[in-house]
Amino acid sequence: MKRRFICIAAASLMLAACADSSSVSDAGSSTAPDSTAESTVTADLSAEPVRSAYSGAEALFGMSFPGFEMPDSFEVPLVERVYELSYNNVSGENSAENSKEIFKRFFGERYDPSNELGNGSTGLMYRSKEQEIITEEQPDGSKAEIYAQDYGEIDNGFIILCDKQSYILSYHDSEFTRYRTATRGAELIETKAGEISVAQEASYIEKEVNELIGDAAAPFAVKVMFVDVYDIGKIAARCALTYDGVPVQYGFPAYEVQKENGKETGLYFCVNVFLSDDNVIHGLDVALPQNLIEAKQVDQILSLRRAVGILKETFTENDSYTFTDVKLLYCGRTLDRTWASEVMSDPEKHLDVFKSYAAETKNLRPTWCFFLNSETNIDIEPCVKIDAISGEVFLDFAEKKQ
Repeated sequence: MKRRFICIAAASLMLAACADSSSVSDAGSSTAPDSTAESTVTADLSAEPVRSAYSGAEALFGMSFPGFEMPDSFEVPLVERVYELSYNNVSGENSAENSKEIFKRFFGERYDPSNELGNGSTGLMYRSKEQEIITEEQPDGSKAEIYAQDYGEIDNGFIILCDKQSYILSYHDSEFTRYRTATRGAELIETKAGEISVAQEASYIEKEVNELIGDAAAPFAVKVMFVDVYDIGKIAARCALTYDGVPVQYGFPAYEVQKENGKETGLYFCVNVFLSDDNVIHGLDVALPQNLIEAKQVDQILSLRRAVGILKETFTENDSYTFTDVKLLYCGRTLDRTWASEVMSDPEKHLDVFKSYAAETKNLRPTWCFFLNSETNIDIEPCVKIDAISGEVFLDFAEKKQ
């Protein structure tokens, strides 16, 4: 696989997309399916206690049903509590001070408060006054000049942090190996300091990032889902935000639906971390729920077995889906994105429209996500979603299947 190691250095890019990827599946060892498991799969919409969410999940490993196949294995966590979450992206009263503290922690000794300025919207930007010209040797032996500077921007749930070294890290395409932390945590990877397990690397990154942006992300925490190790030593971590242990949907939604009143797109969040081979973080981009309004605890949801039963009723032998992973996540419904076209057609509306969008209350609900590999884009995992409260089915596909 080839992928450019990206540090986004412009707010417009960050607001347009959060460059996450959660695509390459490595399911781990296969477990023989239980021949009696299918009899426990039912489309009964009766909810069960939350602690039973994954009950009997191992028996579903590798099972085939008309129209779809389950993964050979997937993570089976114990879920204690779930909630219906509502939030908006309005910055709090202390957001400017919090942003300054994040800049101080990230840029360290190079931090200079005179580099802080408004971003023309509601947030705070950091940009070093001078660019550094870095000479980088190319594979053919030639030299290339890279213009680099310290850069950051924090605004309404978006965080971008890039130091000068990140420009070098983003310069080269490189082969990489993806490690899913849930199934490959014991495997070893190479860093300048020596070998370290994927689980240890993930733990280190989680600690560093939670300390770096904890004030801005709270009450959500960062959990590493994938570690990408590049053949020239660079490392990237694709992370999820979690609330009380359950992840929020991470990365791009795979779909964009054309509506009469404009486009709608799924809610998504990301935390992407970029490191050099000495395990120093040089770049970070984040999209998060800025302001949690309410967390309403849900005592009962549809179990995974019953979600699979709904799929049995939904698909037929004419369908053909091979799922690569299954997770209970917090997912949002579609958002009206008419505001984006309004901004494009009338740039003077930008600030008012953006503030209105940020103030809109958005909801996240516990949802069973059955992931597929994308046929065209490794940065997207299409999935079938089943609302774990209502049982509604949503097809989140980049490529529509007939």
